[in-house]
Amino acid sequence: MKIQIRKQTTLSGQVVRVGEVHEASPSDGNFLIGIGLAVLAPEVVPQAAPKAAPEEPKPKSTVRRRAKQ
Repeated sequence: MKIQIRKQTTLSGQVVRVGEVHEASPSDGNFLIGIGLAVLAPEVVPQAAPKAAPEEPKPKSTVRRRAKQ
């Protein structure tokens, strides 16, 4: 079962951090979900990569210098 971590904890002896998605055994997953440290991870369907837009050239930066007095 895939779970998403809500609070830093350990899973199978490894430290897992907030926001990471991990594969866990059903017993570990249900335990962490039950105590509020994780949620069931949403299923992600891979999508085709969008076409890259052509990059616009960056404008040249101008440097102003102070006039000597």
